[in-house]
Amino acid sequence: MASKAHLCSATTWGSPLAPKTAVLIHGLSSNSQCWVTVAPELVKQGYYVIAPDLLGHGLAARSNTYERDDLVEDILPQVSHRYIDLLIGHSLGGPVSLGLYPHLKTKPKRFVLVDPVSSHPLHLAMSLLTRRQSHSISPHKLTPHPQALELSESEIEVIMRSDLENIKTRTSPQQFQERFPSWDPVTCVVKSMAVALADAEAVEYIGTKYRPWSCTKDLPPAASDGVEMVIIGADPLKDAVFKPAQADALARSHPDIKCIVAAGAGHSIQRDDPKSIVRAALEPLESL
Repeated sequence: MASKAHLCSATTWGSPLAPKTAVLIHGLSSNSQCWVTVAPELVKQGYYVIAPDLLGHGLAARSNTYERDDLVEDILPQVSHRYIDLLIGHSLGGPVSLGLYPHLKTKPKRFVLVDPVSSHPLHLAMSLLTRRQSHSISPHKLTPHPQALELSESEIEVIMRSDLENIKTRTSPQQFQERFPSWDPVTCVVKSMAVALADAEAVEYIGTKYRPWSCTKDLPPAASDGVEMVIIGADPLKDAVFKPAQADALARSHPDIKCIVAAGAGHSIQRDDPKSIVRAALEPLESL
């Protein structure tokens, strides 16, 4: 486990006296401010928003280990005493939020996983390789899984290499804007700042030692505690991580979970189409 001497770091929006609280958890090589496109809209709907920096990211402490329990333990003091109405986790934030869920004082009314870890079929994995400009990796290593929320070691390597490259080269806001023209300029600045602050050792640890990336077993039971659960996947024609095969598997194993797709959005849905996350968080399930 990580050292107990942590200095917690988080970005917040809204008033702590707001009637509702939302907790938003970012992904690998990102930071708490990645939610700048989502959090203000939640504040308008009466939420106080807490977005922690995960260990090794943003201004959070660094550690010797970065297991999921370490990541959960570090952010738990920031949220365990509060009544949480909404919980959102993106990418790596998916398994972290699933690990956090059992420890919450009260269960959220809505739990949203944003393109959480799963697996890529071969053509999507190769698309991800191209878009992220990663180094070479054998396509024969990239194999799909029948489960709902699984990620193979080779697929972890694809993502990790891309993130490490961004950290190493200190990708600038201008470079992100050129790579992703649809992103808001502020989003490009925030993303550049995130990779500048991310600890390469943390990213590499998570990519090579962090286990498990098998999260199906962590999903709450059907109708658990009255929680409404939504999984929003990226467009399968983009660099989606949660794909139709996983949605089909969930329809069989967890029919109460609502699965939707952010058409046209890549893996970073909060940057490509933040409104789709806001809708997934706020609208009635039957209207999604």
